[in-house]
Amino acid sequence: MKLTRYNLYAVGIFYFIYGVWAYIVFMGEPPASAVGNSLEAGISFFYNIQGTYESVFLMLLPMICVPLFFGNNLSQNRYTGFNKFLITRLGSLKRYIQNIFIKTFVVTFTAVLVWQCLLLLEINFLMSPIRVLRSSRFLKNSLGYVFSQNGYVNLFWFVLLTSIGWAIFICLVLAISLFIKNPYVFWGLGIIVGLLLFLIPALLGGSLISYLFFLPILIMPGNQIIGGSIPSLSLYVQYMLTGIVYVSVTYGLIALFIKGKFYEENHQ
Repeated sequence: MKLTRYNLYAVGIFYFIYGVWAYIVFMGEPPASAVGNSLEAGISFFYNIQGTYESVFLMLLPMICVPLFFGNNLSQNRYTGFNKFLITRLGSLKRYIQNIFIKTFVVTFTAVLVWQCLLLLEINFLMSPIRVLRSSRFLKNSLGYVFSQNGYVNLFWFVLLTSIGWAIFICLVLAISLFIKNPYVFWGLGIIVGLLLFLIPALLGGSLISYLFFLPILIMPGNQIIGGSIPSLSLYVQYMLTGIVYVSVTYGLIALFIKGKFYEENHQ
């Protein structure tokens, strides 16, 4: 993952578009709504805007953009042949792949963390003051599936684990892209994989197996539940289990790709 001037410009444009659209959505809220007329209007909008409650567009936009910003280098390097030079310089294909994935994880985590903080600042100064309560009625009555009823604790874990969750998801998309030779297919891979991991578990019902693959558990923890019933496991445990599944699948795909390349080299 190489952070270029293009990446920085693209991320800046993404932040701007997301922020402007979020502002438009907030200003369109009826004054008497829960968001428009509440002590916790600001913080409730922060949570809701990242799910399907306020804007489907803003839920899908990161799935389209974030993989392109931070996961496209591997695909482009393979297409241009530059990956062969990097593999030679690093000494092995395995080390090259590890280097790409570690950098992608760190940069994606950082970018999403900045995005979350900027969104909080925008809501606080331009929309409605962020009031975080130790005993939050919004968390109890509206979200329900949360890390903690303490607003400060829940906000901390939501922002931190959302950032980690996006990094895990982008690494999964990157691992799938290892088996796709056409770099232009990668442009739509994030939204395709994201929608499949959102819709298929939802269609299968709210079982433990479904939640293990349910993408919103990672990228918007507690914001979306399947079938309207809160899972029996705590959100901490559910997040950890879902994260383990995603990381395991990612690691398995990487190992399979490396073994396949070694097989090709030894049987040419």
